[in-house]
Amino acid sequence: MTHPPLIDAWVLEADADLIMARYDDTTQTVRAWAAQLGLADGGSFNIQYSGSTAAGAFDAFSVTGEATADQIEQLASRLSRVYDTRIFVSRRQLIAVPHVGMMDGRLTGKYSYFDPEVGERAQRRLEREEKRDLN
Repeated sequence: MTHPPLIDAWVLEADADLIMARYDDTTQTVRAWAAQLGLADGGSFNIQYSGSTAAGAFDAFSVTGEATADQIEQLASRLSRVYDTRIFVSRRQLIAVPHVGMMDGRLTGKYSYFDPEVGERAQRRLEREEKRDLN
């Protein structure tokens, strides 16, 4: 089975809860932004990481499609105002991670797209907190 190619996406990160407690609000903000710009994909986004830590929340999501740097900065600015937090934006290549059937453990032929750097940053953050807790 061949994997799909890497895809380009904008990754937005924040030291705030954009997903867990505010998923509906974030979805509405992203969709309104996409509709205002007439983006074809309707503002779909994928959660890259969402977690609460002792140091606070750390959330990241990716927006695929053809939004320009200026357009994605408009979204980041809007989210920053709504949640009163700074949003970090970067352009990344996401890797395809295959889905596995829950009952049989077989590949389903579907994929999620993931930014390994976001996962690594989140893991390092959790490890630092665990070390602090042990001391």
